[in-house]
Amino acid sequence: MIVGFLSSVGYAEVKKKVDSFDGSITITSEQRGDGRPLARINFIKARTSDGVSIYKLALFRIGGLCFFERVPLRMKIKEEIYNLPIVSTSGEYLTSDFYITYGTWIVSEEMKERILKADSITIRVNHRQQASTTLKIPSKMLDEWKQVIREKF
Repeated sequence: MIVGFLSSVGYAEVKKKVDSFDGSITITSEQRGDGRPLARINFIKARTSDGVSIYKLALFRIGGLCFFERVPLRMKIKEEIYNLPIVSTSGEYLTSDFYITYGTWIVSEEMKERILKADSITIRVNHRQQASTTLKIPSKMLDEWKQVIREKF
């Protein structure tokens, strides 16, 4: 098991994008780290062109071949553990020896409300070829997630 704290976050920012083609809107908290244990963590709020709101958590890992398992991500708030359903996972070679793996999990309306009330969050994601990664979300990152949730389209 790897336990990580993204205290050495390279940069963080909240971005809002409006797609001029279909009018969909995406608000993202993007945290980039040094790649250990994860290269990037995105908390995403999106409104489709149909007006449907969706919340997602996307994780990115770089290095050798190591895929996320197609199982729920586990999120611990206080002493309760919740499962976030997986939407997709994939990977690709960026160069002959540099691989990126990414996965996306759905954040339900109930989980969104729990995140807003949380003082701290720890997540655990499973990999096919390695032990799971357990990560305590830094308070600055959690504050950005809350900002994304509260942000108006």
